[in-house]
Order: sequence, then C-alpha cells, then structure tokens
Amino acid sequence: MELARPEQPRMDRPRRGLPRMGLPRMGLPRMGLAWVTCFASLVGVAGGCSKPDPFARQPVKGVITWQGKPIQFGTVTFEPAGGQKTGATASIADGAFSIPRDAGPSPGTYAVWVHAFDRGAEPPPGTAPGSEGPPPQEILPENYRKNAAGQFEVKQVKDEAPNEVTLDLP
Repeated sequence: MELARPEQPRMDRPRRGLPRMGLPRMGLPRMGLAWVTCFASLVGVAGGCSKPDPFARQPVKGVITWQGKPIQFGTVTFEPAGGQKTGATASIADGAFSIPRDAGPSPGTYAVWVHAFDRGAEPPPGTAPGSEGPPPQEILPENYRKNAAGQFEVKQVKDEAPNEVTLDLP
C-alpha cells in the first residue's frame, strides 16, 4: 500500500509575489487592494480628517520683564476671566514665551498670572540625578502670587500675526 503524497507545486515556472498563506481571494487583483488602500489614505489626508477647533483657539506670544529686566525662567498662565472654556500656560525663557494656536486660549478676556524662578528647570549637563540642589525659588514679590499680573484681551487673528503681549512688572 502506497501513502498519498501532497501535491507538489509546479517547478517549471517561478512563483511571483508573496505566498497566499491560505487566505481567500477578495475579488481584487493582487495590487488592487494596495491601490485602494493608498487612494483611501490620500482622500482622507486631502479631505481634511481633522475637525475644526470648537474653541477657536488663538496663538499668543510675548515678552515679560520684571523691574526692566527679562524674566529668565518662569511661566505665564492665561486664566479665563470672561466665561471662556479654555486657558493656556507657557514657559518663559529669557523674557519671551510663545503659545501655538493648537494650545492657545479662545478669544476673550484673561487674567494673566506670572511666576518667575531663580534658575531654570534644566540641570547642567553631566549633573547626577538628585544633586541639582534645592528646588528653584519664586523671585517675584508675594502680591504676584496672590493676584494676577494683569488682564489681556485675546482676539481672533491669523497665524502670521499672533496676539502679542508685553508685560513689564514693577
């Protein structure tokens, strides 16, 4: 009695493409599925898959000084003062800050809070973790910790001309 052998593939012509791995054909030519996937991706990108921002966020940039000198390290926070649903916070470095549109506040009035520190948050290169010394200390007077530094009106603008803030804290 002879055992049945599985049918061997024909060796007279080379196989093209990847092995089928037992998957059923989908009715599209082999490259057809790739073209359909590519086309759907392009339509999604060109069609703009992202939704418009429901808060109409706006870009803000500015300069903040204390006693006429730029604040070296700190933060600026725009807290809603007119019922807006968004606020924004940014780091201050060498007196300047910038908030891009996708992280910015909505149009409206904001209380502006400023915190300044005696040194930056980044330790010098080569510093061992935990050896940076004590945490940075707030250098602004206490009244800036209890009260907003000012108010600012954020307006609807184009990306080329963001809202600009200049604060000189006495």
